[in-house]
Amino acid sequence: MTDQNLIKLQEEIATIIGRIEKPEKVMVTGGMPYANGQLHLGHLAGAHVPSDIFARFSRMFVGGENVLYVCGTDDHGSTSELSAKKAGMEIRDFIGGIHSDQTKTL
Repeated sequence: MTDQNLIKLQEEIATIIGRIEKPEKVMVTGGMPYANGQLHLGHLAGAHVPSDIFARFSRMFVGGENVLYVCGTDDHGSTSELSAKKAGMEIRDFIGGIHSDQTKTL
């Protein structure tokens, strides 16, 4: 592709993007990872990577200061309590360990 063709393509893309109505603010949410176990490929491929890509695109499209990317964990409930009890740990320590592992994974 020549430099002239590349410039023409960039201009065409800018024209098309200029026609799209942009939102003022964007909020992106990722799926909540479970706090009672390790992350797996399905969490990453199905929830976190797509939402991260969309958040990055949105930051380019409407400006980084106008995009909020939020994700939490499902760290309350009986499954977390039962998993902690099975591991012989206090719930807070169990969830803290899971959170630390998930942070490293992400």
